[in-house]
Amino acid sequence: MNLDTETFRGFFLNYLRGIFTKMSPVLKVGFFVFVAALYSCSVDSEKPSFQDWSGEIKAGPYNPSQIKTAQLISKPFKIDTVYRSMKGPVDEEEFYLADSGEVIWFTGYKVEVINETGEVLEDGFMCHNNLNLDSKRHFPWQPQNFDYQNRVFTLTQGVTEIKLPEGYAIPIPGEQGLKIMYQALNHNYSSIDTTVHHRVTLEYFLASEIDFELKPVFMQTLWLVKQYEGPEGNMGEEPTKNANNVTSIDNENYHPAQQPTCGVDMLANNKSLKGLDMYFDSFGRKYTGHWKIAPGIEDIQMNVTKMLNLSEKKKVVMAVGHVHPFCEKIGLIDEKNNDEILTLTMQQADSGIGLNEIETFVPTTDIWLSPKSSYALSSTYNNTGSDTLSAMSVMYVYMEE
Repeated sequence: MNLDTETFRGFFLNYLRGIFTKMSPVLKVGFFVFVAALYSCSVDSEKPSFQDWSGEIKAGPYNPSQIKTAQLISKPFKIDTVYRSMKGPVDEEEFYLADSGEVIWFTGYKVEVINETGEVLEDGFMCHNNLNLDSKRHFPWQPQNFDYQNRVFTLTQGVTEIKLPEGYAIPIPGEQGLKIMYQALNHNYSSIDTTVHHRVTLEYFLASEIDFELKPVFMQTLWLVKQYEGPEGNMGEEPTKNANNVTSIDNENYHPAQQPTCGVDMLANNKSLKGLDMYFDSFGRKYTGHWKIAPGIEDIQMNVTKMLNLSEKKKVVMAVGHVHPFCEKIGLIDEKNNDEILTLTMQQADSGIGLNEIETFVPTTDIWLSPKSSYALSSTYNNTGSDTLSAMSVMYVYMEE
């Protein structure tokens, strides 16, 4: 039930109360029954889980030959100058893969950089590529990730293909609109004049075409932010009486790029910071999800228990990172015993600025996340260059529904 609906209902009921006071006792009884029925019908019923909604059991053998593919290609990106992370040209495309009533089971996502003749080029011309839900959600069941998280997959330089382990898939209603966001990159070639496209390949099953079970997966996004304003202390915690304002961080150190389309407590636009989107809590602390790093080593750790949003134990199926060059690793830490239970490492480019590989993590033994534990995300950057560059640290954790 959203705020607009609640506000309207309040105004409407106040209006009805005014009418009610002027009625005879007999009419008041009938009117009361009518209003009660009207109100109860207008309350949104809680959506079921995916398993409760589906209820279908299929017993056939897994058949990968029934995987379907769809390809989409970005507009041409002209590369004739250096484009740092988050600074390259952007393209977006909205589309549908199936009709209403169908269920799409996503199993894989791939991005290739190609020239105008279709030749595959290096991934150094891709900043990132996102597969998102469009701005509206059309789920007959209740997704387990936060409502404001519309991300399905993100790929970037160093990880240009992702496949869920066999037998797992992400269910999406056929009537759900999808959106791809493409962004180009060029860290290393100052003298260049070429045109590239990003070619996306989606892999999925259609529920109506398969007779075997797939285990449903959902994705939760964990990300780091850096504080640059407000009192000392952790996000969301009431400041102590002797807490000082944070003054050691200069706003100019923060990267004026659009922040990830998901918030911590709230997401705001501050015009005084040239359009920089910020995360903030209710105690005046302000944060950014992209920041700048000078040459040297930077270690950050932040509690992400709230982002995981666990109400019961969940099994980790896969995890992948989204970072910028010079990130060496990101890890998920169980703060209860200070164990790093999941680590993703990165391989830097052989020369210049870039990433050869961002590790995709698939557990070899079961990893369970518990609502009784407290979790933190950590990242390590080592800027071995001479310039100040941008940074971000995101981990996408795919868990069994």
